Amino acid sequence: MTYQLKNRTIHESGLVEYTDDGLVDLLLSGNSFPVENGIFNSPEVEVFNEWAEYFKLPNRLQSGEVNHEENQSNWFVPEKYLSLDLDEFFGGKCKTDAELERVAIELVMFRERNMESLLRFLIFLVDFMEENKIVYGVGRGSSVASFCLFLIGIHRINSLRYGIPITEFLR
Repeated sequence: MTYQLKNRTIHESGLVEYTDDGLVDLLLSGNSFPVENGIFNSPEVEVFNEWAEYFKLPNRLQSGEVNHEENQSNWFVPEKYLSLDLDEFFGGKCKTDAELERVAIELVMFRERNMESLLRFLIFLVDFMEENKIVYGVGRGSSVASFCLFLIGIHRINSLRYGIPITEFLR
């Protein structure tokens, strides 16, 4: 028999399958991955539980009352990322003048919105996922309009190549 719960399915074999939303909810709640029937003792679960500890967010996040600047100060980000020079980071990844120009435009927009901490966090997040062999998406929605997010590795859509204006992402 298979049991369908809100954010997971428990198969008769004992295998628990979480939906993407279920895993995100679990991660943002700051809770550890539930060990059901002792079947989740693996390195992947240990990594997930580390993430849950790192990214414990205040309850007001779930209520929709988000102050991005204050909220970002609560995120776990190693010191080497907090002091990362974004101009140098992105400039070092650009190969053409057009790419440098686009990065300069986007960085101004990110800075106007006090989102530099978010960029540093995302650089850390991608590095962490790659170092721990965690599979993540290839991008979707308006985020693919950001060339900076492409350079970080958040998505794999080169917005310059496809002529997607940054205004599709940062309005």
